[in-house]
Amino acid sequence: MAGAALLREEAPLPYCAAYVCPAEKFCMKDCPAGVNIPYIQGFLMQMEREEGWKPEFPALDGKEDGKTVIVVGGGPAGLSVAWHLKRWEFDVRLLEKERLGGIVSTEIPGWRLPGDVLLYELDIIKEVLGEGIIEGYQNVEEKIKRLAKGAVALVVATGLGEDRLFDTDGCTVLGAREFLKRVKEGGFSEKRVLVIGGGNTAMDAATAAAKAGATV
Repeated sequence: MAGAALLREEAPLPYCAAYVCPAEKFCMKDCPAGVNIPYIQGFLMQMEREEGWKPEFPALDGKEDGKTVIVVGGGPAGLSVAWHLKRWEFDVRLLEKERLGGIVSTEIPGWRLPGDVLLYELDIIKEVLGEGIIEGYQNVEEKIKRLAKGAVALVVATGLGEDRLFDTDGCTVLGAREFLKRVKEGGFSEKRVLVIGGGNTAMDAATAAAKAGATV
């Protein structure tokens, strides 16, 4: 339980990270013992889930009781900010205009991140942040201005930049993120797909297209 609790102290999505974080490029790269960090992390979080352990954060010095902070964006970055601010007992208001989790919820394919794992962690986050989460809001600027009155800080964590696109004749051009989002929502029916790029997101896009029955 201590290992799972330590992971929860440091991040709001440790179970998801065990599935999707490219640890072989980062923490495992410099680990001389060859420890399979994602496996151990996933095992601890699975135990937390099966045993019904709840996050219990140790008391922190210098707590900021009741001071309000507005966090715009409910993806991994915004959730991390809100998570740690809540530990310091700030009054957190988290705004997400679409779905809580951001790219984790809308774009990462289900074969990389099981939906039940994501929902489990989002439920924990909702329990910790409580009524401070505001989803599906409209009139973004007006909402922020109204909530920011009396706040001590405004944190903007609105996610990755726009995809780089170019014009071409005879086919639909989509950024990989938008493409993955459409596939996840069931809105993809093309028969031939060309993927430009060879990184993790490109590989997800190519695999998603093939799984949907397209020639890649």
